[in-house]
Amino acid sequence: PHFQPIIDLVNGALRGYDVLARSKVIGLESCGAMFDIASRLNMEVELSRMLRWEGIREATTLPGSPKVFVNTHPLELQREGLLNSMIMARQLTSQTQLVLEIHEAAISDAKQMRELKERMRDLRVELAFDDFGAGQTRLAELTEARPDYLKFDMSLIRGIDQAGPERQKLVHSLVGVTLDLGITPLAEGIET
Repeated sequence: PHFQPIIDLVNGALRGYDVLARSKVIGLESCGAMFDIASRLNMEVELSRMLRWEGIREATTLPGSPKVFVNTHPLELQREGLLNSMIMARQLTSQTQLVLEIHEAAISDAKQMRELKERMRDLRVELAFDDFGAGQTRLAELTEARPDYLKFDMSLIRGIDQAGPERQKLVHSLVGVTLDLGITPLAEGIET
């Protein structure tokens, strides 16, 4: 696992870490390459669970018990086992603050999201919708199955300082809606 810091831009405080998958195996260095191979073997869910487990396991050694954001694969919401996986993660560490990220592509059923949020709340795991704005953004689910965090996709954020007024206004409006709903917005791809 690689731990990408999540920083509060107002005061520079560390808010937690996004757990990313990295490898030193040639040809499998990126998460995308790993999941490409896993999809050929129909093992995306198993890879996702293993990466999440390793990320949480290693996060237990981080100082200060930071909040740790861990990913799911969209197929995990279609198959059984996600809840058991998170129960096992909670058994591994009761102290680590966990946030389970659900990819935007998997957010299509508000009832399922509400049930997942309820179950995660019982485990003291917060919920984040990941890559918001990358594909078929579903605004209805924000009100019907409100996550704790909304992670805006890099395609919306990267280069925002040089973007045209339309894109800046769009992001500004989306952040406003997010805050109005009591959801914490997060931006990926901030480099300038």
